[in-house]
Amino acid sequence: MPLNWMLESLKWKYLAQKAIDITYWEAFRSTLSGLAVGVALPAQLGDTIGRVTSLRSEKRLDTLGAAIVSNGIQFYVSITGGSISWLLFSATLPLSSSAKLSIHGLLILILTIGLVLGVFRSRLLNWSTTIPWVLRIKGYLSVISTYTNRELAVALAIGSARYVVFLIQFVLALTLFDLPIPVTALFGGVGLIFLVKTILPAINVIGDLGVRQLTALFVFESYNPTDEKIITVTFLIWLINVLGPILIGIYLVWKYKWSSKYAS
Repeated sequence: MPLNWMLESLKWKYLAQKAIDITYWEAFRSTLSGLAVGVALPAQLGDTIGRVTSLRSEKRLDTLGAAIVSNGIQFYVSITGGSISWLLFSATLPLSSSAKLSIHGLLILILTIGLVLGVFRSRLLNWSTTIPWVLRIKGYLSVISTYTNRELAVALAIGSARYVVFLIQFVLALTLFDLPIPVTALFGGVGLIFLVKTILPAINVIGDLGVRQLTALFVFESYNPTDEKIITVTFLIWLINVLGPILIGIYLVWKYKWSSKYAS
């Protein structure tokens, strides 16, 4: 779990420092603060707001584009990994041919859109306008157009390393319960679980747990595992990777607000 969020904080620092000076500790604190804010708001929205507003800088809004890129990269990595799992293991899922064809098309569409956004990121932000609020938003997002291909590749590599970490973490948790499932199927199933969780983001952290559990039960259904074991594993991973860091983030938010109030 520490390695998971350390990698996410490293990616966030690497991207955010393009807009403002930020230490690794500040990046780590704002990452967990984003998780805490996500309790009250839809996951990605809360995460972005929490990360940006928790930074101690007058120019923190300039990192809004960096937060979007950071989340977007992790989204794309999860879709890519999940697509590989889908291609390898979709035949074992109890879905109709039309449903599988629709999912094929959806994944191709998402991957294509992500690639287009990455390649044409500068052009997408260079449109002319005189509307004040649009100009303000463009200013907050302007950092996106300053990233080089190499910088995005580095961030993508960090995001990929993080994906591998929580993929292995989930598989290790599953092996603790001696499930009658081959290791290759475990990796493929976990990739599909993260794929569904990415495409269908939960409204809150409780919803996130429900999505994980229902997907896991469906993905591994053909192996006839004990439902209680699957539910226990997903709950364990949720406790370690989500609830634990959220509680730490809530403490950091409270500490930051208290210290700011005391300083004023």
